[in-house]
Amino acid sequence: MFAALVRWIGGVSMATLVILPGLIHRPARDWPARDWLPLFCIDGRFARHARTSTIVVGLSAVWIVHRLAPWDRFIDVRFWWLLTMVVASAVFTVLLFVVEPLFLHRWFHARITRDPKRTFRLRRTVSALPTVAGTLGAHGALHYAHGVPC
Repeated sequence: MFAALVRWIGGVSMATLVILPGLIHRPARDWPARDWLPLFCIDGRFARHARTSTIVVGLSAVWIVHRLAPWDRFIDVRFWWLLTMVVASAVFTVLLFVVEPLFLHRWFHARITRDPKRTFRLRRTVSALPTVAGTLGAHGALHYAHGVPC
């Protein structure tokens, strides 16, 4: 499970925090929109790896939750980040397995043609938020009870 998680989150982090920001800045920002399309293929190549890792991580997470039964944490406000990670992972999984193959790929293609820089920024932001929140929450940075860190 941990290898699949590292592969999935590591790949998303690498694309989100290193590759995409590098593409948004020079020299890529001066490229015509048609030249941005091959760069979008980076995400497409990663999708197969992400799908495999998502299945392994999802099944492992279900088994861990079943085994440990931490149901009270899902309703405790101090662990809001845990539910956020579950929801973000579920949304990501639906996007990866259903929405992306059906129409998201065509939508991104059309959007990159119109405004590549803003499209890559949108993609980076959507990917970074759950990753950062999950990391901070897992390390205790986001645990609050009545405004006081726990």
